[in-house]
Amino acid sequence: MLAPKINDDYDLIINHKNNISMVDSLDEIAQSIRIRLGVNKGEWVFNTQFGLDYNSLIDSGFNENLVKAKVLEALREENRIIDIQEINLNYDSLVRKIYIDLKLKVEDTSTESGDNILELSTILG
Repeated sequence: MLAPKINDDYDLIINHKNNISMVDSLDEIAQSIRIRLGVNKGEWVFNTQFGLDYNSLIDSGFNENLVKAKVLEALREENRIIDIQEINLNYDSLVRKIYIDLKLKVEDTSTESGDNILELSTILG
């Protein structure tokens, strides 16, 4: 799938020719997952089930099991994820951010085998 490329602030990236940069293949899947984990569930009017349930995380303080459960819940909504192989969390209490490292088996129709291992990192908070 081909999609517009966005930066960490969710702004479109414009290339040197003043065109919107695009991403595909594993880069597009990684971007899609980062967006899903960066959106508060219920926030997007077109699909209120899209995103991560931040409200339950805020009310509980840092609870590693709860964070993993909510991340898993959000990832299961991405139909190109075949298997969630690893989720590693690191909470930085000074800046109140959760750093997530993921290892996922994903379906990628741009490859001959149709699936790949995707490793990505993202930040919650």
